[in-house]
Amino acid sequence: SDIDLMLVGKNINDDDLIQKINKLEYELKREINYHIYNKKEFQNKLKSGNEFINRIVREQKKDLKNNLNELTGVSK
Repeated sequence: SDIDLMLVGKNINDDDLIQKINKLEYELKREINYHIYNKKEFQNKLKSGNEFINRIVREQKKDLKNNLNELTGVSK
């Protein structure tokens, strides 16, 4: 199945990101769907009921850096 990658932050270099994702897709032989949001965009999408954001918040995930709970205000 696909890998969903969500990046929340600022100053993300799109060119560098695309190169790294392409390399990972090749190595893993899996498609990586990525979405980039700043903190405010993420919080607005969560509040508006965006299906992608809500699915990521609900389902099992691996936080690579920082904690999703800090962005959502949800405690474990």
